[in-house]
Amino acid sequence: MGSLTDPVTTASRTLRDKMAISVSDTSPPSHAGLSWKDPAALAEYISGYTDGEGCFSVSIWRRPRLYVGWEARPSFSVCQKQGKGNVLKLIRDYFGCGSIRPSSTDGTDHYETRSVHDLIAKIIPHFERYPMLSTKQQDFERFKEICGIVATGAHLRVSGLRQILQHTLLMTYLSPKRKKKLWTLSQLSPKRIKV
Repeated sequence: MGSLTDPVTTASRTLRDKMAISVSDTSPPSHAGLSWKDPAALAEYISGYTDGEGCFSVSIWRRPRLYVGWEARPSFSVCQKQGKGNVLKLIRDYFGCGSIRPSSTDGTDHYETRSVHDLIAKIIPHFERYPMLSTKQQDFERFKEICGIVATGAHLRVSGLRQILQHTLLMTYLSPKRKKKLWTLSQLSPKRIKV
C-alpha cells in the first residue's frame, strides 16, 4: 500500500483513485459538510443552528384601534453576519416561507417568518420533530402555545392577551427592561388594558 517515506506516490491504485475523486468532486457544496441528499441531517443541522443563532419571540405593540388596544405578533428568526447568508437562504428554502432582511443596527442579516399560518404549518412541526438541545426548546414550547392562542383569535380578547403575556414573560430572550414593561402591562385591569 505504499511506504512510510512516500505514501502518496506508492499507494495502491484504489487508494489513489479514492483520493482523486474526493479532491476533484464537482458536486454543489453542502452546508457544514451536509449532503443535500440527506433531509434528516439537514433538518437536524437547522435545529442545531437555530439553537445557537435563532429566536422565538413575540412583539407586543400598542394598537388603539384593536379591541384590547394591543397587538401580539409571534415571529421566528435566525441571524447571520452580513455577507455570510448562505445558511439563511438554505433555511428559507427548507421551510419554503419567510424572508431575509438586513439589519443596520448590528451588521447581520435575518431570516424571519411572521405569518401565523406558516409558523403553525411549517416552523412548529419542524421543531417538534427535531427539537433543540438547549433551554431554547422551552422558549419554543411557550412560543407554540402563543401561536395557538393567536391562531384561534383569542389574542383579541383580554384573557387571551393575558395568557400571551404570561407565556412571554417566561421566555429567556427578553431583556430585563422589556420584561418589566410586559409585567406592568400584565398587571393592568382589563379596562386599563383596553386603552
